[in-house]
Amino acid sequence: IANALGQAATAYDALGEPQRAFAALDSALRIARSQSLRKEEAEDLKILADLYARAGDHQRALDHYRTAAAIADTSGDPEERGNLLRNAARSRFALGRTDLAEQLAVQALAIHRAGSYRDAEIGDRILLAELAQERGNPADAESHVRAARMLAAELGVGVERARVAVADARIASLSGDAPRVIRALDAARPEIATSGESMVAEAAALRLGAYARLGQLDAAAAAGRQAVAAI
Repeated sequence: IANALGQAATAYDALGEPQRAFAALDSALRIARSQSLRKEEAEDLKILADLYARAGDHQRALDHYRTAAAIADTSGDPEERGNLLRNAARSRFALGRTDLAEQLAVQALAIHRAGSYRDAEIGDRILLAELAQERGNPADAESHVRAARMLAAELGVGVERARVAVADARIASLSGDAPRVIRALDAARPEIATSGESMVAEAAALRLGAYARLGQLDAAAAAGRQAVAAI
């Protein structure tokens, strides 16, 4: 029941009903703790932290990530511990602590590489690429993107290829490289189209910025309309 309520919370959040999501998680955590279901408690805490992070309350998100990570340590779930470290790194990044974010992301990558959790490693590489770009090291950013792209190709999963392509475009946008934004998105157009509206919306928004930067205003307006429609 605790696990089902946690998944229901994720669904409510996706439907734009955060109050119901938080209520479901409150019930899930109460059940997990009353029955000493440590793994389920950690999973529900991660979902709760993710909700707070998406709401912009990164400090509260970090508190829950720490608690969940401590439980993951005792329950012997290295992949989940790595995921928690990466998500905590994103919150640190959002709070402007790039140094701490990089430390956590490097730890997550080491855990996921040691366990051959390749899909999780893709997420680590993407975050490390963004952090490298933020600190003005495009060579490191490109190296992490290249590694993520190779992992996605090995897995042969369309959504992973789409995730890497959008991340590549996002990093190119940060550096003001509009042609690279468009190339990255064009290379995975079919995969992006079938990877969910959130992915479609972000890709279209990135196209909007790139076309506007290039002065192609009609194409920019079309991409903007696509982004709004997807959202």
